Amino acid sequence: SPFHVQATQEARMYPWLGVWIWAGAWALIRWLDGGRRGWLVLYGLATALALYTHYLTLFVLPAHAVYLLAIRAPRRRMVSWAVCLLTVGVIYLPWVPLLLQQVASGRGWPLFRPPLTAHTATDLLGFLASGGRLFGMGTYFTVGRADFLTLAPLLLPFLLLAAYGMLSLPAPASRWFLATWGLTPAVLAFAFSLRWNVF
Repeated sequence: SPFHVQATQEARMYPWLGVWIWAGAWALIRWLDGGRRGWLVLYGLATALALYTHYLTLFVLPAHAVYLLAIRAPRRRMVSWAVCLLTVGVIYLPWVPLLLQQVASGRGWPLFRPPLTAHTATDLLGFLASGGRLFGMGTYFTVGRADFLTLAPLLLPFLLLAAYGMLSLPAPASRWFLATWGLTPAVLAFAFSLRWNVF
């Protein structure tokens, strides 16, 4: 069926999106540590591939800016990074008309997406903690139905473990990396979804 074909294509797309996003993150960190321009080129290439893989990459790019600001990257590094992103933007230009057409026609996000509710955040935490679906948490296609009193003791250990892991990292840059890469895209997607649900 057409739905099965689309779901199969999307299932192949998300692993590649993860590969390009994390390859870009790794290249950006290496470039910031060593300064070799080749890492910045790899970052730009991985970012362009991530953008061509899925438009949700647009929520990841601000995380890079927040990270660079948080670690107080030197001004010349910020300028080089901005020039790299400008180049990526030029590479992405041929895709912009199709992206705008999909958004305008409503095909930019599927109709089966669950509505944005307070459970959206707990469902996301459930996905991160256990893969979701357990104990009445949501799935990709449904909203969670468990009440918050049930979810709190299930999700609290995961949150405490994540906080402990982040605080125990020896380098502040590592803490900022995890915080900005994890929170910025989720917050932006949630805010965007108040008007157009892509979460």
